[in-house]
Amino acid sequence: KILDGQTVTYGTTPLRVGATCGLGGAPATLAIRPEDVVITRAAGGGCNEVAGVISQVRDMGAYVEFRVACEGLDILGVAAPRDWIGAGLGERAHVRLPVERCQVLAT
Repeated sequence: KILDGQTVTYGTTPLRVGATCGLGGAPATLAIRPEDVVITRAAGGGCNEVAGVISQVRDMGAYVEFRVACEGLDILGVAAPRDWIGAGLGERAHVRLPVERCQVLAT
């Protein structure tokens, strides 16, 4: 849901975005490219960070594809092998969604 010109909610977590295109109060979809999702083991305390549990890990050779279940929804991301945190299914993780990479789509 869009809260204001630069804030949406992801479950119960407010997230900052570049702009919401004047769709205040409307249901919306938050979109971000998988390669822009940053995964860490510990909270960084920064903006747009959501905690969750790893629900999928696939080694694709050139990258690792992962899903993190956060507040009832999955966040899909990819990481270069050198950036992968080495976590497995069921482990806790944090994902950060860079503000400048978040796009809001009307639903």
